[in-house]
Amino acid sequence: MQYKREEVRDMNLYGEILKKLEGTPCLALERSFVGEEGNLTDMRCELKEGAEASEIGKEALTQGQPVCGRAGSSWNVAEPFFPKERLIILGGGHVALPVAEFGARVGFLVTVVDDRLSFANPGRFPMAEKVICDDFGHAIKELKIQESDYICIVTRLLHRDIWSKICQRVSRMQAATVV
Repeated sequence: MQYKREEVRDMNLYGEILKKLEGTPCLALERSFVGEEGNLTDMRCELKEGAEASEIGKEALTQGQPVCGRAGSSWNVAEPFFPKERLIILGGGHVALPVAEFGARVGFLVTVVDDRLSFANPGRFPMAEKVICDDFGHAIKELKIQESDYICIVTRLLHRDIWSKICQRVSRMQAATVV
């Protein structure tokens, strides 16, 4: 998506980035400033997904910090954006409470899933961004697991056949880490 100077001035660019990050593993905001010192003649701004990023955009995504470079009379700046990491806790019992609290304190967006309403409720997990009371298989499918997600399985169903179903479903997804 490319924006011209006039469009950038009138938009909330970071709001657009947040919207796009909901379904994207990473984005590079690439800006190009053309002109001599003190006289900006053109400015372009592009928001690109990781694989579509230019060389400078890919460098910013790899380093995890903004990168600046010059090409002729143009200055190019690329700024990386990553979605906030989610900690998805499958199970809302006594083990899930300190895990959710710790996850929230270190900066994760915490989601707790349990199939029992007495355990899956916001009053029990006030630190969680989402608390879902649903069948584990259905909830996992609805959460749209991404590479940046961490999944912690602490459900009471470890001894049942459902445990293998949960593991099979989660392992097919692109989660960063399953514990």
